Amino acid sequence: MNLVVRGEMFHRTAAAIADAFLQSDILVVSSSIQHTLVGRRVGEELIARMDADKGVCLLDSMSFPDVTLRVYRRSC
Repeated sequence: MNLVVRGEMFHRTAAAIADAFLQSDILVVSSSIQHTLVGRRVGEELIARMDADKGVCLLDSMSFPDVTLRVYRRSC
């Protein structure tokens, strides 16, 4: 399987990240992870936007002790 990992996490706003995500066919989004690094934690905001987007289908969701991982497909 060929996966292309791009730098969407470097955008400054959740909206810009989501817009960049929607350029891909498969989207992998994690909830915010608590850490000491500077920067916004926008995981929950991204998940909410993907869940609300009618052009994106949830393929799978996995929960771990400290994070939730959701996999979406664009153009259902």
